[in-house]
Amino acid sequence: MSGSTGERSFADIITSIRYWIIHSITIPSLFIAGWLFVSTGLAYDVFGSPRPNEYFTESRQGIPLITGRFDSLEQLDEFIRWLQCSSSNDKPNPNYRATTQSNPNEQNVELNRTSLYWGLLLIFVLAVLFSNYFFN
Repeated sequence: MSGSTGERSFADIITSIRYWIIHSITIPSLFIAGWLFVSTGLAYDVFGSPRPNEYFTESRQGIPLITGRFDSLEQLDEFIRWLQCSSSNDKPNPNYRATTQSNPNEQNVELNRTSLYWGLLLIFVLAVLFSNYFFN
C-alpha cells in the first residue's frame, strides 16, 4: 500500500460496537416508518395513487393498457375521458388524480444511431470521471 488516508478500514467499522448499536436502531425504525406510511394510507394520499380496492370498479373490470405504438395518445386521451365521466360529483376519482395531461410530440421518436452515440459518450465520460473509484 503506498499510503494511508487516515480513514478506518471497512472491517474495523463493521466490527465496531458503535456501528451495530446505531444500525440496530435505525434500520428497524426505517422499516417501521415505511410500514406506517403505507398501512395508514398516507402513501396513497401523498402520491395520488389509487388504493388497492379502487383499481377495478363495477364499470371497468379490465386493465387499461396502451396497445398501439403510434395511437397511444388517442388511447390515453380516451382513458382520461373515461375517468372524467366515471367520477361522481360527491367523491373525486383517485385514478384521475394520478394521471397527467398528455403532451403530444408530433414526431415519431425512435432510438437511432445518434442516440446510441450520445449514450456511449455519456457512459465514457462518466467512466473517465469516476475511474478513480472503479480502478483504484
